[in-house]
Amino acid sequence: MNVAITGGSGFIGSHLTRHLSKSQNIVTRLDWRHLIMSGRPSQTVEDVLKSQDIVIHTAAIAHDTHNYSPEKLYQANHLLTKELAKLAVKTSIKRVIYLSTAYVHGTHASEPVNEESSLRPNSYYAESKLLGEMALKDAIKGSTTTYTIIRPPPVYGPDAPGNFGKLKSSIKNGVIFPYAHKAEKRSYISIENLIAFILHSLTCKMAENQTYLVSDKVSMAFPDILRRCACETGGHHLRLLPLPAFMMKIPMTLMGRSELYRSLFERFEINQEKAIRTNWIPG
Repeated sequence: MNVAITGGSGFIGSHLTRHLSKSQNIVTRLDWRHLIMSGRPSQTVEDVLKSQDIVIHTAAIAHDTHNYSPEKLYQANHLLTKELAKLAVKTSIKRVIYLSTAYVHGTHASEPVNEESSLRPNSYYAESKLLGEMALKDAIKGSTTTYTIIRPPPVYGPDAPGNFGKLKSSIKNGVIFPYAHKAEKRSYISIENLIAFILHSLTCKMAENQTYLVSDKVSMAFPDILRRCACETGGHHLRLLPLPAFMMKIPMTLMGRSELYRSLFERFEINQEKAIRTNWIPG
């Protein structure tokens, strides 16, 4: 099978490349960093896609999104996806697998969310990814190209960038982490579990033109994910400071960081029964 991976040098893309290369797949990595700046695929990308069966679209602005304007986020995560989908149809790609985000459903919910839960993105990033989903569906409508949309929660692993990388750096530097004592469970997914589902989606007939929420089997509260990060730093001592919830919530709300409080300490769990029905087993 010929598989093209956009964002092939990124965190998820590089792991995908290693796993796919172990089997009898021919993998082409498309580093779309320059395309994020220019906003459209080049003729070279179209020529590459002519020889591909599957495109896995991981390229996006996903980390440190506050450093980018809303326009740049929409260009990278929405418009670029739209152009890729058009090229996929033009070059007769069999399937486009698109990495979206679970946060199209918001960052907190009192009950586990599933694929039918209301869509309420509350950041420019999540909104741009949702628009990317819609653009993909619209572009391939009526063609022989199919799609699989995957909505993962935050992805962790030994070399994870973004917030997980910052947490590990802070742990190494001996930072004390205050947290709401009764922090609720949240869904995360390991890079290994996410890669397993992506690989499963390559040939799964049930995954044609479907959207899936995926996560680890067990949810974690904020101190749990900190302990996991500490383990990945080689066992650095983790300094935790449990506080009553109101002592975290009130000052963060006054500082205009209420959404950050919710995304760290309030519940957000995924019901992944739909993904499990495809015979995928989460770890």
